[in-house]
Amino acid sequence: MKKIILSSLAAAVVSSSAVYFVLTDEFAVQNESVLNLVNDFIEESYSQEKAVIEKFPIYEDWIKVNDETVLRKYLYKYHIPAARKYGVKLLEKDDDISAAAGRNELVRLNDSAKFYYFYGVPEKYRYLTPDAEKMLESIGNRVNEKLAGENISFILKLAVSSAVRPSAYQKKLSLKNANAIEESTHSYGVSIDIFYDDYFVSFPEKKGDDLGVKIYSRLRSRTGFILGDSLRRQFHSLVASTLIEMQNEGLIYVINENHQKCFHVTIAKP
Repeated sequence: MKKIILSSLAAAVVSSSAVYFVLTDEFAVQNESVLNLVNDFIEESYSQEKAVIEKFPIYEDWIKVNDETVLRKYLYKYHIPAARKYGVKLLEKDDDISAAAGRNELVRLNDSAKFYYFYGVPEKYRYLTPDAEKMLESIGNRVNEKLAGENISFILKLAVSSAVRPSAYQKKLSLKNANAIEESTHSYGVSIDIFYDDYFVSFPEKKGDDLGVKIYSRLRSRTGFILGDSLRRQFHSLVASTLIEMQNEGLIYVINENHQKCFHVTIAKP
């Protein structure tokens, strides 16, 4: 049923695009080419979705045979000393971020990064220390190495819901969010929050400006979030297991936040 719906959707997209062409033999050839491209993409995305379902358990099943408490083993009493040691001087206000960036103590995160995207993070707070940026890249890389090891060809992008936060902003959050304590490791530029209920499945891009490429780009974008949503429970277990692995290696500290669907991650060593 899913494939029938997707195929019908693809046909509708192609048909609606016919206004760009004169009804000639050239259009007929172009229309068939577009349909073939769209159909190939739908078959590939369906195959990749099936592979994830077969290879990775949903979080609820995964956690039955794993110890969830390890995701709350290292609470804030571990994160704060690491932040003070490896982070920048406590950022008190927004201007402190630009000043630290000017000294190369903070780096701006990439808006079109390979392994992550921003989930509600204001642009002015998209900064981390260079070591924390490497930590974020390492998490994304490890997650995708596990996917590649199962012959899954797409790139999974993680939702970063928080990066740097000056203490003034943190205090405002603490008034309405019990998890937002006043002295936060986010104010040292060494922590991120990964929202584990949203993902983007990134298929390879195609170059060109013809109709087929334009339609593929639209489908790629829409399908990326649709698959990210439908497979979020499998990706949740994949991310959790990766974070535990890195925490066991002494690279990071992780807190599975209460009442929020995110992992708070702090660098444990550069």
